[in-house]
Amino acid sequence: RVHFVMWLASRGLLRRGALRAGWRGLASEGSSAEASVSSDGSHYDSIVTEVLDEGVGVLRLHRPKELNAFNSTMTREIVRALNNFQRDSTVAAVVVAGSEKAFAAGADIKEMASRSFVDQAFRHRAGDWIDDVTRFKKPLIAAVRGFALGGGCEFAVA
Repeated sequence: RVHFVMWLASRGLLRRGALRAGWRGLASEGSSAEASVSSDGSHYDSIVTEVLDEGVGVLRLHRPKELNAFNSTMTREIVRALNNFQRDSTVAAVVVAGSEKAFAAGADIKEMASRSFVDQAFRHRAGDWIDDVTRFKKPLIAAVRGFALGGGCEFAVA
């Protein structure tokens, strides 16, 4: 991925210093707020988004008590945020990050336990949102730090 990002920068698709700025933006853990309102006015409960001046979109998973385990709300918000980044012409690439302790702990088992077998097996297909992530057309860089388990690992390599 580093080579790909360097290739993008060499072609002028990432402005000079954009990646460095993206990593600087990820160095701070962000606010401790429980919700986020992005620059386009979208409201999120389990992620935090921002667009840095250098054209780097940042999507931070923000369910620290659950080690960023994916529940249905978070996966919908990730897809919605990526769609917003896709439409934003000022965003050249997106960096996805978790927290220092965990990138993502996989599926939220507490949420899954509340569903019946039929509901889990047929209505809530766990990996469907990953298909939406793989269709994202801009460079998507996973800044993995800490645990990346199950779906968290799948998300990082998507």
